[in-house]
Amino acid sequence: MATAGNKEDVLSEHAANPAVASIVAWKREAVVDALWDRGELTLTIARSDIRQAAKIVQTAGFNFLEDVIRLSRAFRSVTTFFRMG
Repeated sequence: MATAGNKEDVLSEHAANPAVASIVAWKREAVVDALWDRGELTLTIARSDIRQAAKIVQTAGFNFLEDVIRLSRAFRSVTTFFRMG
């Protein structure tokens, strides 16, 4: 399985995941980074797209958002969300 630093591999390997499929179909460039680690998928979504991305995954069948974390990496603010159910 792909891990950190290989966003395209993670998105490809998890293309059947409803969250990945719906966000990629809507706006692939909204995914700033993707990580599969210890059985958990993390999608890093551009700050400007987080609200719409949440609506997109809701229409894919997710009904809650467990974690939202604000990060600043090299002066680039992003919002990461993961563990959607």
